[in-house]
Amino acid sequence: MSGEVSYYNALKEYLVEQLDSNFKSLGKRYQVYGRIGELKNGLHTLIQEENLFDTRLQRYCDSVLPLNLDIFLVVTDNSNDFRIIICEVKKRPALGLMELSQLIGYCFIANCEYGLLVNVDNSCSTRFMDILHHEQGITHIYRTSGKGSASPLLKHHLGVMMWNSVTRRMTYTQTGAILTIPHLCNQIADSLG
Repeated sequence: MSGEVSYYNALKEYLVEQLDSNFKSLGKRYQVYGRIGELKNGLHTLIQEENLFDTRLQRYCDSVLPLNLDIFLVVTDNSNDFRIIICEVKKRPALGLMELSQLIGYCFIANCEYGLLVNVDNSCSTRFMDILHHEQGITHIYRTSGKGSASPLLKHHLGVMMWNSVTRRMTYTQTGAILTIPHLCNQIADSLG
C-alpha cells in the first residue's frame, strides 16, 4: 500500500465538504457524494444507497467501464443530471507530466469532464509548472468520441493542486482549467444550470 492511500479518506471528506459549501454559497441545492476505489462498483453502491434508480447516473453506471480510481466525487441536481470529478492523488517529491497523463487517461476512459491531480505535501516540478503555464490546452481538452463525424464533442477540464496533510487544506497552483475548488464549483454550476 503506497503512502498516498492513507490520505484518501481525509481528502475525500474535505472535497465533499468544500464542494457542498461552495454550491450552497452559489444558491445551488446539489447533492455531493464521495467515493474511494473502483468507479463502476462505487457508482452502483451509491445508486443503491441513495435510491438513484432510473436516473442518468444509473444509465452512465451501466455503460461505464470498471476503472480503479483514487477518489471520485458525484454531484447530482434535482433534474436527474450529474457530474463526476476524478481525483488522482500522489505523494511525490514533485508532480510531473507522467502523473497528469494518468489523470487524462482516466478522464478519457470514464468520459469524465472534471479531473483533479493532487500532490500530498509537495508541489510540481519546475518543468511541469512551465508546461502548465505555456501549454494551457493540456488541461483544457476537447475531443470527439470517435463514433463518426456527428459524434458529440467531449470536454475535459483538469486542475493541479496540493494537499497539506497537516492543515488539511488545499493549496492551488493557479494553473490549469480548474484553478481552485470554488472555480470548479462555478464550472459545474454553469454546466448543470
